[in-house]
Amino acid sequence: MITALVGFFVALERILPYETRNVFVYLCILSIIVTIFIPFELMTYIALFASGLTFVILLLFFMHYFRITSSEIKSAMRLILVGFVIGFIAYIGRSDLIYSSLGPEF
Repeated sequence: MITALVGFFVALERILPYETRNVFVYLCILSIIVTIFIPFELMTYIALFASGLTFVILLLFFMHYFRITSSEIKSAMRLILVGFVIGFIAYIGRSDLIYSSLGPEF
């Protein structure tokens, strides 16, 4: 998953008008390298970090397109953004980190 994000981040950073200087790509590559050397028990934290990184760059992408699109497309993109945020919160809420911390009853 993290390896696929590198290509995704390269594409998004070329689309976005912000001066990111490939920070997202480098952070993703750093995450890949870190997964080689850390114990398996800590992989959940790396996955959580990569998920948060993806959330941030997608929010930047949505903000950019909100500014350059017309009103009809903006309303559709708002629904997409709301769905994305709800889905991300649900994904994080059922992640291994939350599951192991709070238990299966939560």
